[in-house]
Amino acid sequence: MAAPKGNQDNYDSSMTLSLAAKLELSWWESNLPSSFKLYLTDGPHVFIQTNSCLDGWCAVTFTPYRKVSGKWDVNDKSMRINVLEMRAILMGLTALCL
Repeated sequence: MAAPKGNQDNYDSSMTLSLAAKLELSWWESNLPSSFKLYLTDGPHVFIQTNSCLDGWCAVTFTPYRKVSGKWDVNDKSMRINVLEMRAILMGLTALCL
């Protein structure tokens, strides 16, 4: 991006927008609020809680109550805890068929 001509490469200087640029911004301002749709119209149907440590993982739902858990293998244990937390979510969703 080039600085406005005549401003000695001063990106903080004022500039005037062309009519085309103003029309484009006006279109976005008018149309952006209606350009998306919420896919989740009501609350969630199931809450799942997961946990992970270097030994294993677990996932629990309370309505209905279901609990699953597992142990990490040797390769998994070497992963960072953030990765294991994400894997616990995946394993929980898969095991609970959610």
